[in-house]
Amino acid sequence: MLTSAPLPSLQPSKLCWRSSQSHSACIWLRVALTLDSGMEPIPRHTDHSRRVTTMTPPSARVVAIILTSTWPSAIPSQRIRHNPTHTGQLHSDVSPSNSVMNATLPPVPELQPAQAYGSVKFTEECSLIDARRVAPVRATSDDPLPFGMMRQAYGFMLYETMMKVTANSFSDSLTLTINGMLHDRSVLLINDVRQGTLKRQDSGAQAIHVPMPSGPHFKLSILVENQGRINYGGQIGDLKGFTGTVTSPSAAPIGNWSLWGIPLNDNMEPFADLPKTPIGVASSPAFYFGSFEVGTIGDSFLYTPTLGKGQVFINGFNLGRYWPVAGPQKALYVPQTILLKGTNTISIFELDNPVDANTEVMLKDVPDVGVESRMESSDFRRDPLSSPTNIV
Repeated sequence: MLTSAPLPSLQPSKLCWRSSQSHSACIWLRVALTLDSGMEPIPRHTDHSRRVTTMTPPSARVVAIILTSTWPSAIPSQRIRHNPTHTGQLHSDVSPSNSVMNATLPPVPELQPAQAYGSVKFTEECSLIDARRVAPVRATSDDPLPFGMMRQAYGFMLYETMMKVTANSFSDSLTLTINGMLHDRSVLLINDVRQGTLKRQDSGAQAIHVPMPSGPHFKLSILVENQGRINYGGQIGDLKGFTGTVTSPSAAPIGNWSLWGIPLNDNMEPFADLPKTPIGVASSPAFYFGSFEVGTIGDSFLYTPTLGKGQVFINGFNLGRYWPVAGPQKALYVPQTILLKGTNTISIFELDNPVDANTEVMLKDVPDVGVESRMESSDFRRDPLSSPTNIV
């Protein structure tokens, strides 16, 4: 039969940390024990580094654990005492006037309705050639270097080298083989003209066919995007960028590689002074710029159905990456805190699709995260594990 025994004289463990305002916060831990009748708890071993005490007899069981947090305004010498007249009843000596215990939370802010600001068109652009001139990260190397060696964690890296046509061929096409690591997604250009896309899944020796350049020399450019890092398994040390060679039966690299970093991390600040021209000249990849007006400030959702793949900024704030073809999310959340009353700017770095004066994006008052369209698909209802290509 178990009966109540006085609380053992255990010293409470106190865990403290310091907040950003240089105030200490503490947690006091006290344990109430119910022990076998007539047996006193005897400390058998105490690990002071972990503040753990092993008690004898082993039949002792914890029946209550009290955590009390104290801030600078609270009483530091709190005590939990046992009332012998009421079995198992615990009392606190904390004053009810404690400012922390009596603090009340402010009311929950009212939900503000989302706003629709209509369509937005782009009026200016900056080619990749002009953008690299203001790139904050640049280098020249005998071989291509990964992101890490360029001290860049995210974003894009542009690799360029000159190649010489070595075979006197009347063929109208040129075969290039990309060897080595290419992480994660890349756009290949010949003389600043987009030729195609290379994916990490095809990493290794990738043979691509491009039109034969005019002249004995041509410029090869590879724009590599970091799409995220693997944080498990054998590829946990996931390098980004291009570390390999380019070979061809009809051409050979000459000279060094030139590298330009385009981080696009938190904001557009490194590229605030991009040279801009009226839209209609540059081809993707390129930067495009537009603006829209805001009357009533509220949350909104940016739809990019006419764009391919890229990254978008509103008022210099990195809103995120868009890829409507891949989905499932079709709209990016635009928090009201980044909007201004009056004129607001939108900037995109588009990788795939051509953008002209008629290309537009839309700011609506409803989200589209792709869940409804997936659930409503007849293919999904028939087979929840069906291929995403069969899902609307």
